Amino acid sequence: MEGVLGFNLLPCVINSSPFDMFVFFLLLTQAVLKGVMRILMYLLICPCFRCFIYYHNHLSLLFNCSLKDDDSGDHDQDQGSPKNCEKEKNEDEDKEQNNAKKKMVVPGPGEHPLQYNYTFWYSRRTPGRPASTQSYEQNIKQIGGFASVEQFWRFYSHMIRPGDLTGHSDFHLFKEGIKPMWEDDANKMGGKWIIRLRKGLASRCWENLILAMLGEQFMVGEEICGAVVSVRFQEDIISIWNKTASDQATSGRIRDTLRRVLNLPPNTIMEYKTHTDSIKCDLDAGLGEGKVQGWAPLLQQSRVLTWRRSD
Repeated sequence: MEGVLGFNLLPCVINSSPFDMFVFFLLLTQAVLKGVMRILMYLLICPCFRCFIYYHNHLSLLFNCSLKDDDSGDHDQDQGSPKNCEKEKNEDEDKEQNNAKKKMVVPGPGEHPLQYNYTFWYSRRTPGRPASTQSYEQNIKQIGGFASVEQFWRFYSHMIRPGDLTGHSDFHLFKEGIKPMWEDDANKMGGKWIIRLRKGLASRCWENLILAMLGEQFMVGEEICGAVVSVRFQEDIISIWNKTASDQATSGRIRDTLRRVLNLPPNTIMEYKTHTDSIKCDLDAGLGEGKVQGWAPLLQQSRVLTWRRSD
């Protein structure tokens, strides 16, 4: 008894009265029966409970799979309906617009905001290889956007200068929401002023141009879309894009401001070319309907004379 209960009760039981011994053995029997019942309940109930959990999980999986099948069937039916397809398309466009609004950059606390938000882009392609509009758009990589003077310098101070680029490379700086493509809604009715530069002048001219654009020195309202510097093997090209090609007064003001901020000689020849003409040049070059090769055909066919500044 000492091993079971932890102390020696045998002398107490032997010296007790018959009634005390009966109560003792009754309590002992009750304790033993409780222990046996607990063991039996564990052995019987646990397997049943485990089976219940197992089948419950499998039934849940089957039920969820059936729901997914029903949903996919409804989805297939919706795809067959033009109205539903149009509705889904509109919903996707709304989601894209909402995501674009959420991603809009804003000036930080204490920073100096710009009048418009801008985005830096970069593109590079293999020379002499034709490119469609789709591949040209995929080749353009967005560097980042900014809304204040401080945010601009954070980008610009870490960017390589155009004069240090190699191959057919382009830097684009456009207002937020405008892609550096002729077919963009903000660009398709516009054009650009083009200036060819000899090697070694691109970095300085590009910096002067974008600072003048960010500082609203052109004084033409919302007409300016963006600016591009294109690095080529023998020369470099800078250009500034505007929205309305038919507005000659605005185009003339942009030209005069461009001469001033770049400190161009009076005899510098500049060309204004509409984006519609640029697209036609590509089509006439045999690239096919809807093919836009980007900058290369325009620059090769352009009759702009190279600016040879006398030092």
